[in-house]
Amino acid sequence: MLVDRTLAEATAATFSGTNRPQKMLYDKWGKRSNQPLANFLDDVHSTRFTAQALKSENHPGARTKQGLSYLYTSPSVPIVFYGTEIALNGGKGAENYGMMNFLANPDIIDHLKKLAELRAKSPSLRKGSFTLVSEQKGVAVYKRRYKDETTFVVINNTKETSVINVPLKKVGKENELRGLITEGIIRPVDDVYNISSEPETTNVYKVVKKSGFNIGYIAAVAAVYTGFGIFLYKASSKRRKEKKISQSRKKDSAS
Repeated sequence: MLVDRTLAEATAATFSGTNRPQKMLYDKWGKRSNQPLANFLDDVHSTRFTAQALKSENHPGARTKQGLSYLYTSPSVPIVFYGTEIALNGGKGAENYGMMNFLANPDIIDHLKKLAELRAKSPSLRKGSFTLVSEQKGVAVYKRRYKDETTFVVINNTKETSVINVPLKKVGKENELRGLITEGIIRPVDDVYNISSEPETTNVYKVVKKSGFNIGYIAAVAAVYTGFGIFLYKASSKRRKEKKISQSRKKDSAS
């Protein structure tokens, strides 16, 4: 496993600030794509990622989540230096060995757990091809594909909401996109998949066949309502019959 420090430095530089294009990062990865690579945001020999985010006047928590999202959805093997998962600050050398506060930034830790689980369950994120679909003003869409699994990664590296238009032919007419980090279903409208992306967020979408009506569920609900209707009808018939018998007895007793 190789570690390309220039790739790691470019990754940290891209995601420690906002509105930074990802095309350069993709091109740099492409030059080494035929070799197994490891990637990271910081390590013992570099300035802490948090320090870089603060220098660019950005919130370290949001920046760290974006950087980790890229690490876990790109082809390289992610390496997380201790303390990165809590946005530990530091400089170089001895300054990087700060005390670990295990109660800090649970939001980043939860996000990291979700990313790790998603990567473990998605072969396309570990072994799939890596294609840049579009990149504009800091918002990038990547396509990952391995065998019969296709996923799209949308990274909004800006502080504004964006709507990305993915052509129908890149996903398929009979398919839909299912959100895996933030849940949701996206279907094509006018031959385009319109993906809304919140500021400083990443989402992964899995390509799946269009979901229709759940026939089994509908049949089960119909059976319940039918059974309930039959029960009410029988109960009503029984009450009417008992009422007639009661009225008949009252007439007999009166005569």
